Amino acid sequence: MYMNNSQVEFKGYSISKLEMKKIEKLKNKKEENFEIKIEYFQNIKDKLSYKLVMKLKIVTKKQEISMDLEGYFKFGNTFDQQLVEEFLRINGSMILYPYCRAIVSSITNLDSDDSVILPVINFKDYQFNKM
Repeated sequence: MYMNNSQVEFKGYSISKLEMKKIEKLKNKKEENFEIKIEYFQNIKDKLSYKLVMKLKIVTKKQEISMDLEGYFKFGNTFDQQLVEEFLRINGSMILYPYCRAIVSSITNLDSDDSVILPVINFKDYQFNKM
């Protein structure tokens, strides 16, 4: 596939971790939790390729879910490092997050009628937890 030097190509995603544990009962609503962390890595052999890892942890009153989703991106050679990092943090997260939402919703729906729907997030202003 042809790629312009100023373009970014999304090469797909992969689930590297998915765990769901049932929990008996939370003591109080404050124990419910939702966290997202991201990290990204440059490919050693192909300096224009990056992997973005989105790590989610969700605790509801019925289950605890942990998921790591990897997204693969290839950048044109006109991108400097700061632009790549900003793109991955904002746009890369916006690309991967709908897959996270669909996976969590589907997997929890298989177990009960009460599926977990993750919130919609504006990643431009989102403050990620530190890795």
